[in-house]
Amino acid sequence: MGRAAFLAGDHQEAEARLTSALNAYLHMHAKDKDVGRCAMALAFVHSHTGRYRTALELLGRAHTAASHSGQLRLLTEIEIETGAVLSASGRYAAARAALARAMAAAEQEDLQASCHNNLGTVFTHIGRHDDAADAYQAAAQIYASLDDELNQAICLMNLGIAYSASSLHTTDEAMETLRSARHLLAGRRPDVAALCTLNIGAHLQSSGAYDDAEAAYLSARATCLSTPGQLANAARCMLSLGGLYTKWTPPRRHDAIRELRNARRLYRQLELDEWAARCTVHLAEALVGDDLGGAASQTRLLEELIPATMKLDAARFQFATSVDRIAWTATTAYAARLALSMAFDAADHRLVAELIESTINSGVHTVTTDVANPAITSTSPDRLVEAGSDGANSASSLRLLAESVLPMVPPPPLRMSDTTVALVKYRRLARRLYNLDNEVCVVGHGRNVTVSTW
Repeated sequence: MGRAAFLAGDHQEAEARLTSALNAYLHMHAKDKDVGRCAMALAFVHSHTGRYRTALELLGRAHTAASHSGQLRLLTEIEIETGAVLSASGRYAAARAALARAMAAAEQEDLQASCHNNLGTVFTHIGRHDDAADAYQAAAQIYASLDDELNQAICLMNLGIAYSASSLHTTDEAMETLRSARHLLAGRRPDVAALCTLNIGAHLQSSGAYDDAEAAYLSARATCLSTPGQLANAARCMLSLGGLYTKWTPPRRHDAIRELRNARRLYRQLELDEWAARCTVHLAEALVGDDLGGAASQTRLLEELIPATMKLDAARFQFATSVDRIAWTATTAYAARLALSMAFDAADHRLVAELIESTINSGVHTVTTDVANPAITSTSPDRLVEAGSDGANSASSLRLLAESVLPMVPPPPLRMSDTTVALVKYRRLARRLYNLDNEVCVVGHGRNVTVSTW
């Protein structure tokens, strides 16, 4: 009944029924496989309503029960769902570890396809779009061989998104793939079809068709807001609208600010701090140049923008190799550029110096708990070699760079030449706004440690 309620869109009823069922199973000491399946189903409901921590706790319980039962397929399904939840909550390295374990254990083709599809999503989030396209293609081919048209169509949608940013595919390919997927999904999964429309809107925007892009975003937003469990995707539509209105000629600043603030509110409600930070960066961009209070307003903007930039930059330390760091930084560099530009425009030479010095302060070599599977901490550097090689020596150098083990913890705060600590105010704000680890934000690095600039 809980699953039926979820499929009917009544997530509150689904949660109540599945919670009751899980408690009953535990009380009667039911079979481990039944406890595992029920806990996984309840985790699925929680993840779709943005409660990722609770979902992960339930998946941990499901994994324990499934391990006792010896149900290999169930264990693999739980690992896949764990990877999906970790990815949705921004823990991309840990998600890859879970999906690598699932792929190693998957005996059935449908589970292998699900691993490929979820791995593609991780690659998309961290900016490795060519690798994402390969993963989605592999998943789509398996689903086609299984005559699973629905999941094949979902993979095609993801493939179209990857093509949009891939260096190996054209805009026409991306649009054709997205439209094909939307046609297949329209009558069966209107919520997923709306994501196709959202990404078609992004292509229309890039081609300068702003009116058509706005119509696509508004249509997708309306569907997501009316569909239970789609708040994160509704926020994506609002974020896209905010970006569009900022680019309009002349900029529709008030519309942009409204949409971006609404998107940030939803992301914070869902505890998706990475995306809340991205909204803050776009908000700052929308407000730059507006006379909304002069220097005081610019100070407030920087007090929001720089902590958001710190949040996005801190995420790179979950990746162990440069091929992942380079891809991630490409998705976040716009935030650092905007912060530095605003500091220059404000003629705040001290802040400019602190931002520059902090940017080149690389990190501390150690191992983090999220990199749980050594087999995936060194990712394949083949694409990096292909992109930059002009000979054997160059290829060897690029491969060495791609596979090198990088600092895994942010560095201690910097002590400037006058003995003050760089960005100390912004570090404290970042800790309060984004709950960043002490190593990222707290002056003293937990042991009153600082490092000096040159």
